[in-house]
Amino acid sequence: MAKHMRNKNGFTSIEMLLVCLLMLSVLLFLPAMHQYDRLQLNIAANKVHQFLLKHQKNAMYHHKQEQILFSDHQLHAPNDTLDIHPVHCIGNDYHYTEFGTVSQGQTIYLQLHKQHCTLVIQIGSGCLDIRF
Repeated sequence: MAKHMRNKNGFTSIEMLLVCLLMLSVLLFLPAMHQYDRLQLNIAANKVHQFLLKHQKNAMYHHKQEQILFSDHQLHAPNDTLDIHPVHCIGNDYHYTEFGTVSQGQTIYLQLHKQHCTLVIQIGSGCLDIRF
């Protein structure tokens, strides 16, 4: 004996429940991804900050200039490279003098998806400020 379906055009209750659960899980997951990107960007900004401070101190300690070069996901200094992949890093190459100062103020941009922050290097003193 064959069973007859009464509603051939609609969804069953189980199908609707599965669709609702899927939509709910996506809605709950999206804010977590946003916070994860923010955390990853914060970690990268702190790594860049520490890298630049290290080379500023090296310039003062050894009484020589320290050149800082930027590429898409990396910062380069003499005998040292910092990789912050997947965060994009945009900045102009510059150097610390033997006194640990910079001759031009710099702004370094870090970006991950739609999140971004800036590191501002003050002219003269070379002090760093992270801005989100």
